Amino acid sequence: MVLTTLALATPAVAQTSGQAATAYAVYLVGGINVSTMTIPTPEVSIPELSVSTPSRIGFIGGVLVDVPVHAGVAFETGGLISVKGVTTRLTVMGVGSAEADVRMTYLDVPAHVRVGVAKSNSVTGFLLAGPTLGFRLSARVQGTSDGVTLTESITSDVTAIDLGLTIGGRVQYGRVFGDVRYTWGLIDTVANPMDDVETIGSVKHRVWSFMGGWRF
Repeated sequence: MVLTTLALATPAVAQTSGQAATAYAVYLVGGINVSTMTIPTPEVSIPELSVSTPSRIGFIGGVLVDVPVHAGVAFETGGLISVKGVTTRLTVMGVGSAEADVRMTYLDVPAHVRVGVAKSNSVTGFLLAGPTLGFRLSARVQGTSDGVTLTESITSDVTAIDLGLTIGGRVQYGRVFGDVRYTWGLIDTVANPMDDVETIGSVKHRVWSFMGGWRF
């Protein structure tokens, strides 16, 4: 009787273990951030002076985990090393130019809902959306003027926590996939801002992320 019960239970346990093993998917990802920031710039009436804030390119990569919650729907989280920031250039006609490159490195933890929206043979399309919580790891500014470059840490001047709203899409072919995401920063990244900065406006991230990787 005991042997019969064990024989009947073994396939059920194996099936349950198999289901648990496939209950989530792990993704190794890497790519680039194309970022800028809402830099407050006071209005100037000097026609010879121009200010530009071109996008900054930085690394993003790490591990993502998908946990299915319903047919075609999954919860996504994980950890991503994400380099963001902005480059600001000031040019004075006939005089020269100066550049300040701000680089901020975060550990980003997404909390996204991923929904399958299309499927054709081995290709599947997904939409994803949700908050992204960032933990500041380091920050620095590098200034260049007249061929001289100076670098200074501004880690203590940047808030320890960042929060953004992310929307994006994914195309997956077998175990290979590609992501495009946009994160709209919701928190002022300046710690203990001065009164004049508060009056002009806040400094928030605006980031496009392009990633690809492998599903295990």
